[in-house]
Amino acid sequence: MLTDKIRVGIIGVGYLGSLHARILSEIKNVHFVGVYDIDLERKNKIASIYKVKAFDSEEELIDNVDAVICAVPTKHHHRVAIKVLNNNKHLFIEKPISETVEQGEEIVNLARQKNLKLMVGHVERFNPAVLASEKFIKEPFYIETLRIAPFNPRGTDVDVIKDLMIHDLDIALNYIKSEPIFVHAVGIPVLTDKIDIASARVEFKNCAVINLTVSRVSLKKVREIRIFQADRYISINLLSKESYMIVKEEDAILPYFLDVDENLEPLKLEVQDFINSILEDRKPKVSGEDGLRALKVAHLIIEDIQKRIEKINVPNKG
Repeated sequence: MLTDKIRVGIIGVGYLGSLHARILSEIKNVHFVGVYDIDLERKNKIASIYKVKAFDSEEELIDNVDAVICAVPTKHHHRVAIKVLNNNKHLFIEKPISETVEQGEEIVNLARQKNLKLMVGHVERFNPAVLASEKFIKEPFYIETLRIAPFNPRGTDVDVIKDLMIHDLDIALNYIKSEPIFVHAVGIPVLTDKIDIASARVEFKNCAVINLTVSRVSLKKVREIRIFQADRYISINLLSKESYMIVKEEDAILPYFLDVDENLEPLKLEVQDFINSILEDRKPKVSGEDGLRALKVAHLIIEDIQKRIEKINVPNKG
């Protein structure tokens, strides 16, 4: 154990970073040191609200903490992560871990070499409905996910696969301990120059299958996961935080509504797990390796979509 309190700072205090600031101010075994952001007004505002230091540079913040929460846009993840880890500080980085698989591998390898804690912010892993269900999920052979949402300019620096679908990929991959062998995906840009709606089927070496549908151009919000395995069907509603399962017991088919603690706050649970992983010297619940695995499958999906888009756009030379 390093100390009773871990000194933590935040780099990037936009929407997500400001939520992390509130969480850090509420966790008992954290000393919330300060924040840095290229937006001077935003940085000073958050620092003032939580009575912490507004640092003049990333380097100054890193020098004064034990751990960093990185909530900058995805295109800056690699640069900030390498700087933090090279300065021997533990790192929580928002999802996706990086823009490219190569960058993600460099981040994971560096954290491993330096024996530093690296956690990726796949917050849905801490959704109360997921937590209530996970002890019943064993060797699923089919997982179906649906995640649709109204358009929001926040997050459109990446395509919808890395913005939204990657949440469901992370959850599904946590239960399917096998390598993907086949990907079939379709998707198109609608309101941005990146993919805004997509559907993908991923097949694995152990014969398990994930079907994922995602859109950020819907009129309503839906976040649902359906899990099928040999002895039961589990339905998880991530928005309403409800979960039930249908179980075969001898000759009977029985429904069970799971006991979900709706008062749990996923982001607080997530950050607390990161802090505890440092204090207890253990792997965080969502490790760098987990984040990298989700990114790798996301890239397989994106690559398959791009191939189809290119075929559609190729002029007919016949």
